[in-house]
Amino acid sequence: MIENPDIAQFKLVNGNEVVCEVVEWSNDNQPDMIVRNAMQVVGGYDAETDEAFFIFRPWCSFVESHSELIVLNSAHILSTNKVNRGLFIEWSQAVISMHKNALDRQHQFAREDARMQAHLEKTLMEMSEEKTSVDAGVSTTNVLSFPNKDTETIH
Repeated sequence: MIENPDIAQFKLVNGNEVVCEVVEWSNDNQPDMIVRNAMQVVGGYDAETDEAFFIFRPWCSFVESHSELIVLNSAHILSTNKVNRGLFIEWSQAVISMHKNALDRQHQFAREDARMQAHLEKTLMEMSEEKTSVDAGVSTTNVLSFPNKDTETIH
């Protein structure tokens, strides 16, 4: 999936735990770092089995493709560590799933956009036809009589 990834796990000051690929690390001159494929670690507890579990979800909603980058200010990071092999495999599977879901959503949006475009074109065509039929029976003048010449009242 990713060649020579630089994957890190961050614990942020707000309590979030994020696993992501670091594209560019911060330095003394630049406190911001650039990351992608950022997944938040979310913990839970299953009372029936009395077991804790962890899942991944996209850290930023709708920032789900490999080409989308996130800027992270390093001042918000409490701790950083390299991920172990097991966590890397779990994160990789979650990222693949995230990319697939994003692609499916893009296809769904494209279909809906095409449907809406066709509906709009049809509606505009119908409006144009209605205007043409109304215009066919009316004089071409722009002048409106006010009040109506058949009545002397305004209302």
